[in-house]
Amino acid sequence: MIGERLRMLRKNKKLPQRVIGDLLGLQKSTVSLWEMNKTEPNDIYKIILAKYYNVSVDYLVGLIDEEVCYYTESKFLKYPDNMTDEEQTLINEFINYIYNRRKM
Repeated sequence: MIGERLRMLRKNKKLPQRVIGDLLGLQKSTVSLWEMNKTEPNDIYKIILAKYYNVSVDYLVGLIDEEVCYYTESKFLKYPDNMTDEEQTLINEFINYIYNRRKM
C-alpha cells in the first residue's frame, strides 16, 4: 500500500525518483524499492515524506483513504459527502463573515 501511495504522490508532483532520493540523502534505487513495495521506509522517513507531500502518515501507510493534510494553516473542515458546492460556498461565506465581524 505505501509503495503505491508514494509513487502516486511523487508523480502528482511530477518529480523523478532521483529528486526524492536527493531530498532524503538516499539513492534513487531506495525510493524505487519503496515504490515497488520491496522495502518500506522507516518511521522517520515516513514522517518526512508525509510532511513533504502534505498528507497524514495514516494516509501514507494505508490506514485511511482520505488525503488528510499533514499541516494546514487553518483548521481542517470536512464537508459531508452529499453537500453541494453551493452549500459549501455558503458555509465558507458564513465563516468569513464571523471572522471579519470579530476583527471589527
